[in-house]
Amino acid sequence: LSHQLSVPWVSLANIAFSRELLALVPPSVAEKFLAIPIYLRSEPDKPETLYVATDDPLNQEALGMCRASSGRDVRAMIAPTSQVRETIREQYASFSKR
Repeated sequence: LSHQLSVPWVSLANIAFSRELLALVPPSVAEKFLAIPIYLRSEPDKPETLYVATDDPLNQEALGMCRASSGRDVRAMIAPTSQVRETIREQYASFSKR
């Protein structure tokens, strides 16, 4: 699917999540759209871009909600549904305890 859609694939097992990163997309948005922020990319003379892992990189409503909540340009990366769902559950639970 990643190859067919020309959307990069990501393994969420190797992502270092931070409180600041998770705060860019509220848990309600992450859970509803199965989209979790994975990193911010800065380039000279360009706006900062938030990359999100999702099981449906074509879901424009999900990307729009991530864009609205973060105030940044958003790019999708694809990950398996079960991995996205579990990572959201684990990371936002630990985020709320920090």
